[in-house]
Amino acid sequence: MGPMDAAAYDAWYDTPRGRWIGMAEFRLLSRLLQTQPGNTLLDVGCGTGW
Repeated sequence: MGPMDAAAYDAWYDTPRGRWIGMAEFRLLSRLLQTQPGNTLLDVGCGTGW
């Protein structure tokens, strides 16, 4: 996969594989950061922020 613009990057996350990877990444980060209900997380400088 080559360079992507923002629209292509977001579109990839709308695919079944993209959704699976996005949720796996989210669960991993949530566990590593030990988030609690009601916590918020700001994504800065990571693509479109999906």
